[in-house]
Amino acid sequence: MSSVDHVGDVSRRRLPRSGVRAAAFARREWELLAAGGLWLLFLVNFSALELPSGDEHVQYTFVQRLFGDVPHALGYYFGLGLIEAPFYGLGKLLKDAGLQSIDGHSLPMATVALGLGLLTFVSWPLLAGVIRGLRLRHAGFAILAATLGTPYFYYATFVPGKNHSVDGTLFAAVIYLTYRFLTHSPVERWTPFALGAVLGLSYTVRYFDGAEAVALVAFLVWDRRLRHAVQIALTSAVVCGLLFIVPHAYGVSVFSGGNYSAENVIVFAPLNPLRMLFTNHRGYFVWSPVSALAVLGLILLWRRRPESRKFLAAVCAMGIAVMASYALIPWWDGTWSFSQRFFTPLFPLVAIGLAGLVDAVPRPAIVAAVVAVAWSLFLAFNLVVIGGPQYNSNTPGGATDLALVPVRTNTSLGAYLWGMKHRSHLLGH
Repeated sequence: MSSVDHVGDVSRRRLPRSGVRAAAFARREWELLAAGGLWLLFLVNFSALELPSGDEHVQYTFVQRLFGDVPHALGYYFGLGLIEAPFYGLGKLLKDAGLQSIDGHSLPMATVALGLGLLTFVSWPLLAGVIRGLRLRHAGFAILAATLGTPYFYYATFVPGKNHSVDGTLFAAVIYLTYRFLTHSPVERWTPFALGAVLGLSYTVRYFDGAEAVALVAFLVWDRRLRHAVQIALTSAVVCGLLFIVPHAYGVSVFSGGNYSAENVIVFAPLNPLRMLFTNHRGYFVWSPVSALAVLGLILLWRRRPESRKFLAAVCAMGIAVMASYALIPWWDGTWSFSQRFFTPLFPLVAIGLAGLVDAVPRPAIVAAVVAVAWSLFLAFNLVVIGGPQYNSNTPGGATDLALVPVRTNTSLGAYLWGMKHRSHLLGH
C-alpha cells in the first residue's frame, strides 16, 4: 500500500460514522435541505413575534392559566393551548434568565409565536417520507411550494397563534401514519394506535378534524379492516377524553363562554365547499392556485401509481371530508381571513399532488408552481405591507381587490420595498 493510500485509509477511519452519514444525507437530500433552509429564512425574517388581538389570545390565556399567571380562561380549542405550553414555559425560563424580549417583542409571547411557526418543520420529514415512498422526485420543491403557495405560510408567519398552521402539521402526521399503515405488510402494530392518538389530539385543536377521522374509519370499514378501524376510533376517543381532563382540572369551560358558545352555529349550506374553492371572495383555487395544480397531480398519481391507490383514496377522502364539513356552518368565508383559512390543513395533500405533477411533467409544472406561489405571496404582502379591504363576511372583496391595492393606493415600488424591509427582522433594524 502506498503512503497516499494509507493516509486516505486512516482519514476515513478517523471520520466519525455519524459525520459520514450526515454528509451522505446532505448530498442525497440537498434539494430538501435547501428548500427547508429557504422556509426557515422566510419564517425567521417575517415572523410576527406577537399574537394578534383576536381568538389567538383565548388559547394564550388558557396557557397562562395552566401556569397560574391568570385566574380565569376559556377552553375554546384548548388543544392548541396545550401545544403552546412548552413554548410559553421556555419564554418564562428565558425571561427569568434575564432575556426580556426578542427583537423588541416581549417574552414569552414571542417564543409562542415563533415556536408555532418553527413547529411547521415537523411536517417536512413526514411529507418527504411519503413523497419518497411514492417514488417521486423533487420533494423539497413540492413541500416548499405547498408551504408558500397556501395559507399555511401566512398563518405560521404573519398571524401566529391561530390553529390553522398547527392543524396542517397534525394532518401531515396523520397522512404519514396512514401511509405507513396502508403500505407496510404486515401492518406495524403501533400505527393504528399512533393514528388514533394524533387524531384525538387534533379534535381538541380544531373540532372539524373529526371529519378526517370519520372518513378514515369509514374507509377502513369499506376495506374490511374492522379491527384496525375500531382501534383507531377507540384510541382517538380515549386520547381526546383524557385531554379534556386538563381544562376540567383547572375549572376551565370548553364549550361555553361569550362568543365561544357551541350554540346556534349549525346550518345546512351544501354550496359552501364550492364557494370556498371557486369564488373570488375566498376561493382556495383563486387565492392559492397551487392547490389546483395539486389536484391535477393527484389525478396523475392515481393513474401512474396503481399500487398506491388505497393510500391516495384514503387521504383524499379525509381531505374531501374536511371540505364537506364546512357545509354545516354559516361563516364559510372565515370573516377576517387570508385565502381560505379553513382549508389550511389541506397543505399536505397539496405537497403530495405537486410532487406528482412535477414528477410527471417537470418543467411546465415547476414554472406553473412558481407563478402560482408568486401570486399568493403577492396577495399576502399586499395585505401585510399596504393593507386592504377588511374582508368581513358582509363586505364584498376578494383576491382581485387585494391584487389591485398597490395601484389604488398609488404605492410606488420603492415604498412597497420599504414596507417589506420594515416587516423584516433581518433587514429592517
